[in-house]
Amino acid sequence: MRVQIVKFQRKLFDFQYVLSFDLAKHQTGYSLVNIFNKEIVDCGLIICDSDNPDIWLDMEEKISNVIAGAIERFGIENFFVVKEAMPKQAGRFTTISTLSALAQAHAILSFVCSSLGVFVYDLIGVAAVSEKAVFKQLIGVEKPEKKDIFESVMEMYGIQDSLKSVLNYDITDSVAVVETLISKKWNSDIQQEVKELKKIQKKYKTEKKQMEIENEISRLFDLSI
Repeated sequence: MRVQIVKFQRKLFDFQYVLSFDLAKHQTGYSLVNIFNKEIVDCGLIICDSDNPDIWLDMEEKISNVIAGAIERFGIENFFVVKEAMPKQAGRFTTISTLSALAQAHAILSFVCSSLGVFVYDLIGVAAVSEKAVFKQLIGVEKPEKKDIFESVMEMYGIQDSLKSVLNYDITDSVAVVETLISKKWNSDIQQEVKELKKIQKKYKTEKKQMEIENEISRLFDLSI
């Protein structure tokens, strides 16, 4: 099977749920969010032991179990997967070793999604900088930290009593990915694609090609939230 891409192909509300991952080598947070009523219906941590020589096989199995559970519970047509994007380069808090491990985790998620045939927003994910920009606007904090995002998610999303005791920063970060996608990235991606198409449109002189691009632009706008 191939990964089924949602971006530029489907409307957001063709789906009822988004399954989001904040990937890491040792502790990955995930959340399953009902986007119609902003309710976290399931969440948890995928914990992998660094001393396990088969740590990546362990991660693959655990991610598979989470996604298979969503399929069994809600049906493959009713949700799609999104993830926090990898950092573009190493930095103060992200070493080359960490980037390498993250790349492996991202590859595993893509492989599992492809194997199970589920829908995925795209192969890149939602950048952490975009999440911070969205939560800066939402909560009025200049540089939102994990604690700020945690508290904001607790306030904004319906948290079932059974989930309150298990929520932590990794899980609420995965919810922040969903909020950022809906609040900003979905429409921003469409607007950027339209901008690129308009640049291409200027290069063509034939009415037929101009109309083809215009129709594609209209189709993309119809996908906006």
